[in-house]
Amino acid sequence: IYTLGSSDPASVLLADTRNGAALPSISITSSGSTTYYVDCQADGAAADITMTAPGFPRSTAHVDCVLPSITVAVFLGSVTGANGTYRMSAWADPARLFASLYAINPNNPNDGNALFARSDSDRIAVQVQVTEPAVLKASLSTILLDAPFDPLSQEGALTVTPLSVGTADLVFSSADQRVRSPAPLHFVVTVPFTANVPVPISGGFQTLYSLGLTGQIPPATSVAFSSSDSSRLLISTDPREVGAPSATLQLNSASPFPRIYLQALTSSGEVPLTISITGFDSITVTVRFKDPVLTASSPLLSSSTLAPGATTTISSSFESFTPTPQSQSVRLSLEISDTTVLRVTPAFVDLSTTSPFASFQVQGLAPGTATLTLRSSNGVVAPPQVNPLRVTVAQRPLLLRGVEVGKNLAAQMALTLPPGVAPNTTINISSSDPGRALISSSPNTAGQPQISMAASGQTVLFYVAGLADSGEAKITAVVPGVGSVTATATLVPSGIGWTNDFLSSDLYSVSAATFVSAYALDPATLLPIAAQNVRQGITVAVQIQSDRPDIAVPVNPSVVLTVSTPVIMRNIAPGDATLTVIQPPGFSSPASRQRLTWRVAKAPLRLNVPGPLGINTQQQIAFYEVPVVARGKATTISSSDPAKMVVSADANVLGSATIIVAAGTPFFVQGLDSRGTVYLSASLDGFAETAVPIQLTGAGILLTAQQQQSPLDAGGSILKDDGAYTTMFSGTTPINLNVAVLDADTGSNPMLPTILSLRPGIDPSIVVQSTNPAVGTIQRSPVRLDQTASSIISVDFQPVGLGDTEVVALPPPGFTIPAGRLAIQNGRIQFHVTLPGWDIGPQPPLEKGTARLVRLDLAANVKTFATSLPITIQSSDPSRLLVSRDAATAGSVSISMTLAAGIRSAGAFYIQALDREGSVRLAITAPGFADTYFDIPLADTTKPTVQ
Repeated sequence: IYTLGSSDPASVLLADTRNGAALPSISITSSGSTTYYVDCQADGAAADITMTAPGFPRSTAHVDCVLPSITVAVFLGSVTGANGTYRMSAWADPARLFASLYAINPNNPNDGNALFARSDSDRIAVQVQVTEPAVLKASLSTILLDAPFDPLSQEGALTVTPLSVGTADLVFSSADQRVRSPAPLHFVVTVPFTANVPVPISGGFQTLYSLGLTGQIPPATSVAFSSSDSSRLLISTDPREVGAPSATLQLNSASPFPRIYLQALTSSGEVPLTISITGFDSITVTVRFKDPVLTASSPLLSSSTLAPGATTTISSSFESFTPTPQSQSVRLSLEISDTTVLRVTPAFVDLSTTSPFASFQVQGLAPGTATLTLRSSNGVVAPPQVNPLRVTVAQRPLLLRGVEVGKNLAAQMALTLPPGVAPNTTINISSSDPGRALISSSPNTAGQPQISMAASGQTVLFYVAGLADSGEAKITAVVPGVGSVTATATLVPSGIGWTNDFLSSDLYSVSAATFVSAYALDPATLLPIAAQNVRQGITVAVQIQSDRPDIAVPVNPSVVLTVSTPVIMRNIAPGDATLTVIQPPGFSSPASRQRLTWRVAKAPLRLNVPGPLGINTQQQIAFYEVPVVARGKATTISSSDPAKMVVSADANVLGSATIIVAAGTPFFVQGLDSRGTVYLSASLDGFAETAVPIQLTGAGILLTAQQQQSPLDAGGSILKDDGAYTTMFSGTTPINLNVAVLDADTGSNPMLPTILSLRPGIDPSIVVQSTNPAVGTIQRSPVRLDQTASSIISVDFQPVGLGDTEVVALPPPGFTIPAGRLAIQNGRIQFHVTLPGWDIGPQPPLEKGTARLVRLDLAANVKTFATSLPITIQSSDPSRLLVSRDAATAGSVSISMTLAAGIRSAGAFYIQALDREGSVRLAITAPGFADTYFDIPLADTTKPTVQ
């Protein structure tokens, strides 16, 4: 039971419901959060509201009574803008705006509360005036305000319709002295089309020209294109037909991009093209004429070599222009100087009024050189870098490089094949002297004088095994249909050596190891030149000796060597030991890498530092790989700069410069500054002192909007690049809070460490607020950030009215608001509260004469309704697309459906295509919903598909 009372009933009274009696005090029974109403008695008055409940401390909220303001919060429709100026196309859908009453903090315009009228007699009458009625039309001249906006109600709603191009102000005023009127809203109504200028075109050719339209095109609207000089420029609606001085097209919303073809009859000068759309002033576009330019593209322009049997393409066009129907046909041909070297198909290509490109296939036939010359029947010559094009047909050689291989070792060789060698082609590889070198397909198979392998790519890998320490053998690879290639395998001495000259390990290391490897040696110097595998068929045992067995010894004094092999060490005491390799029979002593200095150092105490430490936060630090002999021993932990960072054994106690903990026990570092580097040290007798740097940085509260996961009732928000989208019928949207580290100056680059919390002495209660409470409020704020690391800390965004608002967490002392991350994971999150909408899923093209089942569902961010809802679905062009409730029933321009209570889907309907080009818009309307539009593309199945 909550008990609430006013400190000054003459100024402020309380009510438990909107229409309840206003009293000095009230009691409310609730199992969780509760809502109450404050009734201000006079402008300028103030009072404190005291709240009590059994078992809870007393709480007080202050109320200031201010003169209410009329606010115009939200626009819906095809309108853009901000700060009092809005732009819309002359053909744009009507825009809806909503006025409401709002109490605004005079010291902070972003702070305030939505207001209710006490009764119908207290409703505020607001007059609406348009300064230019010929430009803009308002649906109401007076609106009555009594409550925050309700999307299912018309209270406070006003529709604004553009009439003509121009500017107009929307002025709100009220004779009621109890309210403040808002500033006028300035509207700019623009033309609904855009034109590309200027337009270049080559003489004797034509180009497609389109006009972009925006908005809903009125019936009986047309666009006229007119040439000012028909002797030089004609206009056609079909590229296959000779144009005329002008052309007129009827417009509709299903085809908002009218297209014509501009046909050039000259190659110089320019001609104005006049474009006239019903109801608007004409505009002029300049068409510029130029000489035709023949272009070509081909891989041969970058590499003019082609292998026998290989093919490539050459494509050519006149800058993608097509010939005009009144000009002679343009034929492109590709001539060859030597048909025994190259073949071109086809011999020629005739460009048509609908096909601007010619494509030729060029095939290499035999080694040699030939030139390709591109010719055009209209006499236009291609640029010199393209014409003529000299092409060389040559078989790329087999490539095989020689190798030096050590005695009793195996070295890899690589055979590179030219393009065109078929997969699984058998390749024969042989050694000229099997007494010195053998061949194998892998390092794990025994060598043979000759092997066969199947080609599986352009590179074939195999191995050469050395049987001697001097001389050479010729390695030959034969590829049927291509040829052969020979390389030299040079036999050299081999030896065993360390992979390093010096290594350091600590006394208690759990991974103390070094490596030995077999090397091919330079015959003159015996220096290692390449690490190689031990060949199959022999066993190489290597002895390891330590000159200081009191410091370190190998666990196994002998290792069997195949490839680079580890030698596991046992560390006994700090100091240096020299490890020596004893060469096995058949191997030579290398001039280097025979001895390794192995240093055993005191073991450090290893600390796991998660990352940067934010100001006024703390992180847990853990030991890792603690030697058994150190566990539980008293260890000194210190901060190099306690003015910036302290250490503590308890997360609930502010730390100090130094603490004593048992080795292996976690402790905490606590940041006091946002800049600099502080060293954390750990010391224990018999161990090396550890000092790890900790970077101090800024901290902030990162907000993350959560998308509703349940498909049964859905609701919440849809997350997009510009914020979270929700509706008045979406319920709440969870917002998670996390402590992040970031740049202290800019708030950029916020990161979420694994474990990060507020340090002791910092209030963990975080207030999250909405900058526009008339649009949305925050539930469960404040929240505490002192829960365990596994806890999910969140608040809920509750939509209140249509519009935009920003959600932000008030940062603790020293914190910075995060910036520069995702729109739905940042220090500030934009929430957009809109009218609810619908979803029909993606719609592929619909073939003429066919029908498709379409499922109509609530948009993902809309919850189900407690009552049924009528829906209307309408085609914007019934001559091209119809809608029907039944697949077997001929469709109509519109149908009605009903969304049942508690159900997300309104069911299915059918769309029936009567045309094969363009697209048709479906409009879905329902009370309290935004008008939702979907474009249905229509397909032409009679057109051939080019492969």
